[in-house]
Amino acid sequence: MKIYDLSSCRLLSKEEISRCRRIADDIAQLKGNTGSGSWVAPNGSVIHGQVSKIDFDNVDEDFLNRLRLHSYIFNGYRLSNLLGQTSDPHWNDALTRVFDPQGIGPDWSVPAFRKYTEGLAPEHIFSPPLVMGEVGFDVDGHCVNRDVVAYQERVNLMREFGVFEHLAGKNAPMILEIGAGYGGLACYLKKKFQKATYLIVDLPRSLLFSGCYLAVAVPGVDVRVFKPEERVIVPGSITLVANFLLPALPPSAVDVALNTLSFAEMPKDTVIEYSSWLEKNLAKDGLLFEQNFDNSRLDPARFCRPSKAISRFFKCRQTKSRDLHWGVANLWSRKTRFF
Repeated sequence: MKIYDLSSCRLLSKEEISRCRRIADDIAQLKGNTGSGSWVAPNGSVIHGQVSKIDFDNVDEDFLNRLRLHSYIFNGYRLSNLLGQTSDPHWNDALTRVFDPQGIGPDWSVPAFRKYTEGLAPEHIFSPPLVMGEVGFDVDGHCVNRDVVAYQERVNLMREFGVFEHLAGKNAPMILEIGAGYGGLACYLKKKFQKATYLIVDLPRSLLFSGCYLAVAVPGVDVRVFKPEERVIVPGSITLVANFLLPALPPSAVDVALNTLSFAEMPKDTVIEYSSWLEKNLAKDGLLFEQNFDNSRLDPARFCRPSKAISRFFKCRQTKSRDLHWGVANLWSRKTRFF
């Protein structure tokens, strides 16, 4: 099977590198409590400590052209494994038993992607651009790896829950994602809903990844860092908001809020803080889509069951857990019924 390796990726232009450097510089100038110490994996390791090894001054041409290879921090799986450069084990190695029990494929991501996209129209398929070190298997012209499969599961869920239909009914929707990882879901949604204003709330060093990635992967979109002294959200932009600056955002009417996996890595009080803000800033018919594991059984003092914390603020809920591999999915609303 053909592999999209690093030679398949378009090298960044000088203008793209300059744009990413400006984003990195703007993030580096933010002052405040990043909350980095609270980002801890279920096994007790400090996740953010690994991200912190990347200095803002080191966002150079080589780093940017290989950014996706550095993005393992957001899911634990190294794309360099696919290239034969590393062989680190990961929890989702076990999904081979689900998608490729006979072990006949190059990786379980290939049959998983085919299963998740069977019968789907092209606009419902997550297909990442070949930039910044995106590598994977060629499946019908799509670059496929385990990250792609994880995002395809979320895209399918949002479609099934009616989130896309809800956004399509808005002329210029506002989407807010808490913890966007390297920016994969934001890339898909911003391309699908071009008039949307997209806010990403995250730790500053995480914003470095998503901000740079989106500045390249979504051409022509204004990617900017939110500055509290300006308190401006430019319509149609992708705006990067440091987690500690969430209270400084101007009053919003968020049409759809998103969180995938990171609520499960936060203590209960932090999830409650986000949920409280969302209750005040979601539009009257706004929706919160989240997909998370329940890590409370691993360490109740450090982690919570996200749905339990969220249910204090949002009473209407659709849920799905069967045949999902990246946690239970929930759609929340303050209304008494959906749609």
